[in-house]
Amino acid sequence: MNGHPTDPPRAISRALLDEIGHELRTPLSSVLGHQELLAEGVLGPLDASVQRAVGRVGVAGRQLAHLIEGALDLGGWLTGNPPAVISAPVDVPELAEDVAGYARELATEDAPWDIESGELSGAFTTDVRRLERVLVLASTAVGKEAAGPIRLRISLAHGAGGGALRAEWQGPAGRWLWLPEASGDPAQVVAASLDAVASEEGAGAPGSWLRSAVAALTATMLGGTMRFRDDPEGGRLEAWIPDLTA
Repeated sequence: MNGHPTDPPRAISRALLDEIGHELRTPLSSVLGHQELLAEGVLGPLDASVQRAVGRVGVAGRQLAHLIEGALDLGGWLTGNPPAVISAPVDVPELAEDVAGYARELATEDAPWDIESGELSGAFTTDVRRLERVLVLASTAVGKEAAGPIRLRISLAHGAGGGALRAEWQGPAGRWLWLPEASGDPAQVVAASLDAVASEEGAGAPGSWLRSAVAALTATMLGGTMRFRDDPEGGRLEAWIPDLTA
């Protein structure tokens, strides 16, 4: 075997991943479709407590959808079939508001979210579905692991080197989030993630490691980076995604 993506075992693995993806996406799409009908009141009015529960179902379903797609991307790298990145113009203000709404659903009494937006105007091009995945899974990982108030800020910067979207999550001091120590190369992120799972460090990592690893892999697929810093004033997760305009 020469390791080429067309080798039979790799082709079989790709076909298996595609079939698994289809079997997982189909019922999940049905669940999310019915959840949306309930949330929008199409099937009748809901009281506040039921509305809240329906919202939680939507949050969990959306997270699962992104994890499935991210796991399939991960499988593509492992089988020598890196997935294609499909770029298109992004409505950044709409995306930021959508992610803010998602993050608000993650808030609890002990871990409230403070969400703000910086400058969001201007053209920006990337793979919007994967950009959404980075923001959703990172927010989920932070919400799961940060035991205290969380601040999220999303902004869009334009400079001589091109534009970039920047998201920053800030929580309590301490290393409460695990990330693979790699950036810039998706293959390195995959390798670092797998090594950590098999190591003592990975075994002791927070339960959000899969969300964190998929978010980091997706960020690097988009040419960006994700980094966690443990500063005295609090832990910070930063994602930087460049404009992919040709």
